[in-house]
Amino acid sequence: MLASTAAVYPESTDPHSEDETVGVPATVYGRTKLAAEQVVREFLDGSSVEHVTARLFNVWGSAYPGALPVRLRARGDKVQLRGLDEFVRDYVHVDDVAEVLGDLLRPDGPNQTPTLLNVATGVPVSNRDLLRGQDLIEGVDYEIRSPLVSRSVADVTTLKRWWGRVPGTLPTTQLEAP
Repeated sequence: MLASTAAVYPESTDPHSEDETVGVPATVYGRTKLAAEQVVREFLDGSSVEHVTARLFNVWGSAYPGALPVRLRARGDKVQLRGLDEFVRDYVHVDDVAEVLGDLLRPDGPNQTPTLLNVATGVPVSNRDLLRGQDLIEGVDYEIRSPLVSRSVADVTTLKRWWGRVPGTLPTTQLEAP
């Protein structure tokens, strides 16, 4: 199994599907992960070795102090946002990611394992949604730094078909403080 990232996908207003043709990712991180995906695919395709690439969307949880939902909840240093309504992400909790990855590794997993899988909720959450959902608009020191129109949300059709469900949505009112 290879843990990859949603950063391999291009900017799009539509949810990202595993069937989507991926061009040149915008970041070095995305390009590096895409190169790793290609190496694994070229090496293992046609072999008897089963493999899967899990494209993780925005993982968050107390184990990820750098994740935006956690930084906002901490109410520490000023948080820089890349926009309010125009910056949208698909946040998936680390516990859900661990469960999906564990099931991918089980030989008796839920169904026929796909070779490429988005691990996400399929729910778009803007920075404004994060602030509102946590009742933090008034209590967080934040600034908008060079607004950026960016949307990264998964199509979770394959995940739902394989796993039988999708992870829960971001419980914005119940975020744990780090």
